[in-house]
Amino acid sequence: MDKLEGEGGQAYSASQHTGTSVAVHAGFPNPAAERSGIPLSLDKLLVRHPSSTYFFRIRGHNWHRYGVFDGDIAIIDRALVPQGRELVVWWQDSGEFALSQLDHTTRQNTWGTVTAIIHPCNQLEDKGILKELNIVSIRAEKVTDSHQTPWLSQWTLHTIAVGEDQASHLAKKLSKLLDARHGWYIDYRNSLYHYVIFKDKVFKLDRSKKRDYERMIAYGLSVGVPNYQLPNFADLPIDVLDAFLRATRTHAYANENAERAPSLRPKSKDYHFDQGDLGYHDTYFGGTKFIGEEIVYKNGGPAWGMNYYGFTLDDAINESLYDAILRPALMAGSGNTIPVRGPETFVQGDYKYTFSASGTLANFTGVEEIFKKNRIVCRLYCHGGFIES
Repeated sequence: MDKLEGEGGQAYSASQHTGTSVAVHAGFPNPAAERSGIPLSLDKLLVRHPSSTYFFRIRGHNWHRYGVFDGDIAIIDRALVPQGRELVVWWQDSGEFALSQLDHTTRQNTWGTVTAIIHPCNQLEDKGILKELNIVSIRAEKVTDSHQTPWLSQWTLHTIAVGEDQASHLAKKLSKLLDARHGWYIDYRNSLYHYVIFKDKVFKLDRSKKRDYERMIAYGLSVGVPNYQLPNFADLPIDVLDAFLRATRTHAYANENAERAPSLRPKSKDYHFDQGDLGYHDTYFGGTKFIGEEIVYKNGGPAWGMNYYGFTLDDAINESLYDAILRPALMAGSGNTIPVRGPETFVQGDYKYTFSASGTLANFTGVEEIFKKNRIVCRLYCHGGFIES
């Protein structure tokens, strides 16, 4: 078992079976004074209670879902009482430290509250290579909750053109320059091949072979890249799909002011939305009992879909129910659930909406229920995932 020492020689144990270690150092050193300009003091910016504040050096790849990566420094304040779903460090029954969001278990064993995470955010160790590339476009995008990258404030996407004769050489060069922390990767493709580049590892994928993608994904997961960020055989990373589905809400059924699209089938009701190389189409039939299908297209081809069937459980309920609760619930967003219906819970007036799902956007099932004065009046079942030829 590894030992990590803090001030005063107090020993702490680290989680060995997870491959993650945490180093503890109490207090802050005196900041170096600048000879000119206004000094910037991190202790004043980040520390409310100096005597109870600790540094934890993170080692390992088990905390990515919280935006915490290998080599990061977590700032912990033991004087604070954690609230809501704040990030905390807590003692496990085994006597080891763990890091997770506050819940019933962690509340009982909380050691301290995480107040800040310090980490570098450069994807390339040497950005000079950007000058050698044929950059077609640069797009900056503000980070939102749907990106699931809270350690960043902005994504910057460089779209480049690479000659076939240079693709392999460039991939090897980029792999040497990638920052090994934070699970970064680079990818580019043509109609036949897809290069996915990790630190010191390059995959040249045959785009017609699913097995090539499975090997790449297994490696990506092994070095700490979250599954939702990795390319897949459907050529639609889950985080991209997630953000797109959230964007469709204001252009589809959820928004009562959204314009309908022409019907694709006799007597169907349809909505359509395009954004870049992605397209969304929802087509459904019925009223108090309804059935429908949503499809996401990538470059004109079907890549993801969902089927759903909903029905009222009370003959006295009519379609006005949907304007009273269903549309507002769907417009409220999905929160922390997958963005295929509404949030876990939404209340408006006498109505309560709930949605629960099992699985991920790659393969899921879900149940939606609407209650009026605590009596269930409507239920919907849905299922879906990626589409493969």
